[in-house]
Amino acid sequence: METWQRVVELNLGPCWLLCRAASSALRGGDDGSVLNIASILGLVASRNDSPDIAAKHGLVGLTRVLALEWTRRGVRVNAIVLGDVETAMTSEYLADAAFGGCARRSTPQGR
Repeated sequence: METWQRVVELNLGPCWLLCRAASSALRGGDDGSVLNIASILGLVASRNDSPDIAAKHGLVGLTRVLALEWTRRGVRVNAIVLGDVETAMTSEYLADAAFGGCARRSTPQGR
């Protein structure tokens, strides 16, 4: 339960808090925009990482709900859904020949 709460809070909490804070500033205009940075893991399933996958799906869901709710005020809410990006956290699994090769082949620029 501790892992679940930590992962959901880390992946979903800050975005929700920022959107909530921005809501009042965007209330009166018709040209507001929110852009959430999401992950491809918010659209697909993956084994052995249910807290992270659930949180990432939650961010995509939050974006969709806010888009529906805020459109009446003229505020656009979208997400950029990133694929595999090499970082300190991902370098180990991207270095794996099978996974990394698959990731590069499914990425338009191959990197």
